[in-house]
Amino acid sequence: MSDDRWWLAIDFGTSNTAAAHTRAGDGSIHPVSLTHRSNLMPSAVFVRADGEILTGDAARNAADHHPDRFVSAPKRLISQPFIRTGGIDMTRRR
Repeated sequence: MSDDRWWLAIDFGTSNTAAAHTRAGDGSIHPVSLTHRSNLMPSAVFVRADGEILTGDAARNAADHHPDRFVSAPKRLISQPFIRTGGIDMTRRR
């Protein structure tokens, strides 16, 4: 009988984020495309004025117009209770 389970692993890095999954049945490991160009995406985030969160290249592109709403390396701030970006406090959920 084959094993229909599969696993997803996400590496939230300081600069980049990557992901991989196992194939159901044989357990082989395969990278997940996170952008149309790569298996890596920038870990950066951008918070729009309406509270919508952009990630990766979209966050970097938006930062050109509003750098105060951009966090290039959010992992470095993970121990803080909140991050203020663009006048919005983003609190950590537990």
